Amino acid sequence: MSLLRRKRYSARLTPSAVTLAELEGIVRPAPWMVAVLPAPTDVSWTVAEAVAEMDRHFTKQGGRRGSIDIVLADAFVRYAVLPWSEKLSGQQEVEALARIRLEELFGTAVAAWDIVVDRREFGHGGLVCAVAPNFPNLLRECCAAHNLTLRSLMPDFMERYNRLRGQIKAIEFLYASVADGRCQIAYRNDTGWHSMRAVSMREHSAEALTDILQREILLQDCPDNVGIYLDLPESWLALRSDLAPHYHVLPFAALNRRGGSI
Repeated sequence: MSLLRRKRYSARLTPSAVTLAELEGIVRPAPWMVAVLPAPTDVSWTVAEAVAEMDRHFTKQGGRRGSIDIVLADAFVRYAVLPWSEKLSGQQEVEALARIRLEELFGTAVAAWDIVVDRREFGHGGLVCAVAPNFPNLLRECCAAHNLTLRSLMPDFMERYNRLRGQIKAIEFLYASVADGRCQIAYRNDTGWHSMRAVSMREHSAEALTDILQREILLQDCPDNVGIYLDLPESWLALRSDLAPHYHVLPFAALNRRGGSI
């Protein structure tokens, strides 16, 4: 099969749904067929169950061949900030320190998860991402079963930040990403990432979000002029006028159906 005819897909795995899209276009691929596979009412999928649902859907739809980009909801990911240290002489020492930080934050079980340490600039703090140890193998097996090449796998927070970072002009800022009933909030300054926390968003209101941001400003001792950037889902945009005018609301590019079903 010609490489030009190989299909390209994207998937977002969350506790409440799996969203699959077939992409079209070469330079800037865009979704044109979308399938949303919801979890049963009052059920929150584990990451293994979300992969199993994606596998069932591809099996039902028949043979696939192509590539896939996967975004993993932050509910399935654990983050830690890894401060810069000149004493770390190699990747093994960096990963050992990363596991210590994860254990301090989440306990011994998470310290044994599969981890990825972001590429750090000299003198800058970085982020560590951890996922359940069975997840990478399950994902590879699913992709292999359907002749799919895994092009990329990213946590939701990092995918959104990387996509929107060109719109963030401040050197020192809070970046908050709201999705799936939680707010992932991080503080970055001229020495890199400084903090990362997840806060439950049970209340859908500008007041609740403002309280979270103000509390984080106090906890991190941010300067008065710190930049505040918000990545809000479409359902939150109606509250935009209720937020402080100096909050920068970044556009969230949701998947939109443009025809057919996947």
